[in-house]
Amino acid sequence: MKVKNIYVIVLPLMLPALAYANLANNPSMEGAFIYQDPLGFVAEGWTAWTEEYWYRLCFFAEGTCAHDGLKSQWIGLWGAQEGYYSFGDDGIYQQINSLQPGQGYQASVWFKYFFEADSWYCVSEVTCSVGIDPNGGTDPNVVTDWVSVTDSTHEPRYEGPWLNVRTFFSPNGSIATIFAKIHGYGDAEEEGPSGPIPAPWGADCYIDDVAVHHIGDLDLDGFVNLVDFAIFGLAWSTEPGDAGWNPDCDISDPNDDIIDTLDLDVFTDNWLAGL
Repeated sequence: MKVKNIYVIVLPLMLPALAYANLANNPSMEGAFIYQDPLGFVAEGWTAWTEEYWYRLCFFAEGTCAHDGLKSQWIGLWGAQEGYYSFGDDGIYQQINSLQPGQGYQASVWFKYFFEADSWYCVSEVTCSVGIDPNGGTDPNVVTDWVSVTDSTHEPRYEGPWLNVRTFFSPNGSIATIFAKIHGYGDAEEEGPSGPIPAPWGADCYIDDVAVHHIGDLDLDGFVNLVDFAIFGLAWSTEPGDAGWNPDCDISDPNDDIIDTLDLDVFTDNWLAGL
């Protein structure tokens, strides 16, 4: 019996090239630190800003306390004068390019608060906030929807945990700006000439591991597809402390510490984003 030759034609499946899809530049602060007069050294790719208050000092420098890697952005805040218990907003920002207008994105920042008292008093409360200008501007005052996480202490020496703060946005064009800022409040007092006055305060704050990517892109390959759905499924119905809990799957707005239908609705709304 004569067997006919069988030819199999394999057509290539055209998919976009895989790439690490964190759209932030120097997100882990591992690059060089550039001096920005007069504030100090700021991670390459980022710009520092501060509210100009005469009663305090703010310094930016390379941090050695890192969430991942070897470096972080350190922001040191010190000072006090009579009548002031809090200090204003200081932070860094970056314009994010190559965005797709109208699509959903997630931005997140890791934050840590550290203090060791000497002649200074510990700031009792420090808040890290993340905000987005969907138009790509560089003025933090135009941001209206800040998302915050707060750490507090009254201990003379305190090293807080790394905390993550996330927000969601849709850019109006191909550029949006992410802002990360620090704000604090100290309630310690000392005796002044005519009664109690605010005591000098200080805080060391660290910012690290910024991420900007499509909502639902759980493996950070640039697209929301079946791989991400498999990751999402592994975390289904979990809460913090459960086996299989994955905070990256908590994508409901606001986050609610459970993976449920609210997260699934957001995931499906962003299905095939990036393709």
